Amino acid sequence: MVDIDRSRSYPIFPVVFGVRFCLIPGADGYVAGSDGTVWSCRTKGGSKLRYSLCWHRLRPAISRQGYRKVRIEIGGRKRFVKVSRLILFSFVGFCPPEMEACHNNGKRRDDRLENLRWDSQFSNTMDRERHRHQRRYRRLMAKLRGRETTIRRLLSEQKG
Repeated sequence: MVDIDRSRSYPIFPVVFGVRFCLIPGADGYVAGSDGTVWSCRTKGGSKLRYSLCWHRLRPAISRQGYRKVRIEIGGRKRFVKVSRLILFSFVGFCPPEMEACHNNGKRRDDRLENLRWDSQFSNTMDRERHRHQRRYRRLMAKLRGRETTIRRLLSEQKG
């Protein structure tokens, strides 16, 4: 188990209305927000690492699969980590065996804590199937609405 280094004195956590913050275990100088944000108080000062007096929000990159990821230093190595996994790891705990981070609403960029859970790959696949059917239905309804307006326009042109 990774312990948080409590000997370090970090600046006061950022103050954002309605957002809780939690240190990311094993990642010194980083916190995760319940709104899906990742913050850092690390700065580069010459050849050695220093900690600033204020937190700054990390800007996530988007992976090829559409998930948000940030580059953080864990165990002396910088690596990209999915924001969803960091949020769950910070607030819920370690990922149980054979589980993965799942988005409840199917939106890959929605990394709020209330939208995330650890669950099995099978359950995640079933969710994906359910969300895909919802998207198909919305697309079909949009097409029907588009055809309906086209028919109305044609009828109004014939009358006029």
